[in-house]
This record gives sequence, C-alpha cells and structure tokens, in this order.
Amino acid sequence: MDSTTLTRQMKLQQWAEIIQTRMESGLTVAKWCEQNSVNPAKYYYWLKRIRQMACDNLPAVKAQTSNIVPIETHQLITETQHIDQSFAMRVSVSGITLEFTNAASAELIENSIMVLSHVR
Repeated sequence: MDSTTLTRQMKLQQWAEIIQTRMESGLTVAKWCEQNSVNPAKYYYWLKRIRQMACDNLPAVKAQTSNIVPIETHQLITETQHIDQSFAMRVSVSGITLEFTNAASAELIENSIMVLSHVR
C-alpha cells in the first residue's frame, strides 16, 4: 500500500470519528462546526467521501432466481384498530400476522412488510 492511500485511509478514519462525534452531540452541523472551529464545507466534503466509501464497500446484490411473486404492499394492510389509546396496524399474509403500534419505527414497518412480501 502506498503512502498516499494510507494517508487517505487515515484521514477517512479520522473524519469518520469526527462525524460520529458530531452526530452524537445532537447539534446541527452548522452549530457543531462553529463550536469546534471546523469549516462546514470541509465537514461535508469528508461526509460525502465517507458515504461513498461505505457504498463502495456494500456487497453486490445478486439477482434472485427464486419464484417469489411480488405483491403490492397496499394489499397487505388488512385493518386498523384502536388499542390502548394508540392506533395499531395489523398486517396479515399467508396466515402470518404482525401488529404495529404508533411507537413502531417506519424502518421496522417497512422491513417487516418487505419480509412479508416474500411469504407464500
């Protein structure tokens, strides 16, 4: 490995730690950069590089050769009901039922529906 590549990797690691620290602070980028004497343009430059590196390191997605039949997600929602002062969503497919409260994250619901869409 040449010195240029090594230096770049070290900077990426350093900036990954800086960006993580900023995210954990809960401050906006502008406010955090102001408080830590960091140029916002430089912050965003390295954020872009780190995101690109993360994308480049994702494993390649192989085409599925199974006989999965895609379904429309709007067909999955079978009912909503009022439970303990909060609305819940019940999703049923092929005898499998999942229930979500308002406290469920959008990511959890989305991932669960994606999994259910592959159930026969």
